[in-house]
Amino acid sequence: MTLLTKTRKINTFRKYNTTKKVLKTFSNIKNFKKFYKNISKIEKDTIQFYKLNGYIDINKYLYNNNKLNELFINEWKFSNTIEKLYSNNTKNLFNFKNINFEKLPKYIELYVNDKIIKNINILDKLFINKDMPKLNGNEVLFRGTSGDTYTTPKSKIGDTLIFNSFTSSSTNIDVSKDFMGNKINKNKVICCLYVLNGLKDIPYIYIPWFSIQKKQMKAKISSSIADEFEYLLPRNLKFKIKKIETILDDTISYITSTTFEQLNKIIKKTKNKNNNNNIFKKINNKIKIYHLDFVEHLPVETVDPYVYKSSLKLQINTNHNN
Repeated sequence: MTLLTKTRKINTFRKYNTTKKVLKTFSNIKNFKKFYKNISKIEKDTIQFYKLNGYIDINKYLYNNNKLNELFINEWKFSNTIEKLYSNNTKNLFNFKNINFEKLPKYIELYVNDKIIKNINILDKLFINKDMPKLNGNEVLFRGTSGDTYTTPKSKIGDTLIFNSFTSSSTNIDVSKDFMGNKINKNKVICCLYVLNGLKDIPYIYIPWFSIQKKQMKAKISSSIADEFEYLLPRNLKFKIKKIETILDDTISYITSTTFEQLNKIIKKTKNKNNNNNIFKKINNKIKIYHLDFVEHLPVETVDPYVYKSSLKLQINTNHNN
C-alpha cells in the first residue's frame, strides 16, 4: 500500500468517524424538522435567506453593535428595494445614469431595514417560540471564524466573552476548520476554532444544505458528508474560556493552499513516511482552539430601524449584466 493510498484511507475513516458523531444528534434533527413544518412561510424564507448569504450582512451589523460601516450595492441585490422606492416607474429601475441620488439615503434605509433589521427581529422572535426545540447540553459544537473573532492573543483561561451575533456552529469539526483563515502571529497560527460546551436548553435552528435538506437522513453519505450540519444559535450567548490550546491541523482542508503535485513531492521527501504528522507539518498551519463553557443567555432587545448616516461607505457595482 502506497503512502498516498494509506493517507486517503485515514482521511476516509476520519470522515466516517465524523459522520458517526453527527448521527448522535439525529434526534435533534428530527425534532427541528417537526417544528419547522409548523412555522410561517416568512420564517422559513428568513432561514433560507440567512443560509444563502444573508448571514454576512446580518452578523456584521450585530457584531459592530448595530452599526453599518459599509455596504455593497449591485442591481441583483437591490432590485426589489428599488421597486418599493420607485413604485410608479418599474422600467429600468436600476440605472445608475438616471438614478436620483438625492433619494439614495431613503433607498439604503429601505434595503437595510428589509434585508437586515427585519430578518434579525424575525430570527429573534423565532428563537423564543415556546415550541422551539432545545439542545440537551451534551452536544459539542464547533465554530470556526476568520474575521469577527471574540478573542485576542491576550485572551486567557477564565475570561468571559459574549457572542452578540447569531452563532453558526457545526457538529463536524472539519467543516468548522474550513471557516478559519486569519494568521494571528509570525508562527502561522490560525485563529480561531471555538469548541462550545454545555449549551443546555438553548434553542437551535438546524440548517442543512439546500440540495439535501428535504431528504437529510435518506441522502447518501457521500452527499451528506459535504454538508455543514449547521446549528444556528441565538445571539447574546455568554461563554467562559475553559481551555486554550494550539494544535497542528491534521486535515487537508479546502483552504489549504496545496496542489496535488506539491503534496506528492512532500510525501516523497518526508522522512519517517509512516508518521502522517510529518506530512501535515509541511502542509498545514497550527490552529488556535478555545474551549468554551456556556454561562448564560443574555436578554435580547428588538433592533431599532436603521437610519442612514453619511459616514456609510458605499461600494457600487455598475457592471452587472442581465
